[in-house]
Amino acid sequence: MLSRRNLRIKVMQLLYAQRVDSQLDAAKTLRAYDSMTEQSYLTLLFDLYLLTRIAGEAEADQQRRGNRLRPSQVDQKFRAHLANNALVTALTTSPELRSQAKKHEFAEKVEDERLRGFYEAAVDYEDYLEYATSTAPTEDAHLGALLKVHKALMQNEAYNDYIEDRYARWDEDKSLVTGSAKKVLKALPQSAAVLSTYRPDNETRVDFGRHLLEYVLEHDTKLQAHIEPVLENWDAARVALLDMILIKMALGELLTFPQIPPKVTLNEYVELAKLYSTDKSKEFINGILDRLLHTLRDEGLIVKAGRGLIE
Repeated sequence: MLSRRNLRIKVMQLLYAQRVDSQLDAAKTLRAYDSMTEQSYLTLLFDLYLLTRIAGEAEADQQRRGNRLRPSQVDQKFRAHLANNALVTALTTSPELRSQAKKHEFAEKVEDERLRGFYEAAVDYEDYLEYATSTAPTEDAHLGALLKVHKALMQNEAYNDYIEDRYARWDEDKSLVTGSAKKVLKALPQSAAVLSTYRPDNETRVDFGRHLLEYVLEHDTKLQAHIEPVLENWDAARVALLDMILIKMALGELLTFPQIPPKVTLNEYVELAKLYSTDKSKEFINGILDRLLHTLRDEGLIVKAGRGLIE
């Protein structure tokens, strides 16, 4: 579920926090990393849990329509297909979702009175009533409705605020959760049985992200010593804190991950500078990393093995 870029961002944020907070030592920073990466998975599960609860509002919608004094033809034909289909049932009965929902008290995080509003916003698309009044929707029709509902929720400001109030890193994890949730929905009902496979794997979360964080924390002085000679006319103390963190992360990646091509590392950190630092940081970091790469190669410190990794 978590890509290397997602983990680079989390490592960057934690290193920045560790530099500005004297109370945040290395051990606490590493524990925070473990918590952050686990929370990304929990946010996906909470989003899917909310989706099942919001879909369940279709039953209340059917009841309200049936209780009207003068129900329209649409009211009379309306059925809670969004709530009652094999795809939603697979999610609601998923052992992984149910156990994690209980463990992390998802139900206590949900305000029942807000569900109707989310439901009404999510089904406010052109052909929802056609789907809800059809006699026997196909599995593709159920999937289409769920995907449209989920897309509408992802675009709904109130829904996004609702999740962010419960999971503070929602803004950072939203695109990741959106993509993963879409894959889960498209693979239903089978994917519900193996939902735990979306938990971040150790190869990415631990062997890459945690190792990178640990290396930069432990070898800060060594990394600084590599960087200062290539700064040329820049005093290290004048380099923006975030830029220095990105340079140290890139350097740590160049030195300790032989399976990642140098060009990939350079491109990734230039992109992060573009997204998270100042307007001039992209060019500055690109220049520093290019000089660092040439220096380290001349010193024989860049060791890359495998086809396509040696340049």
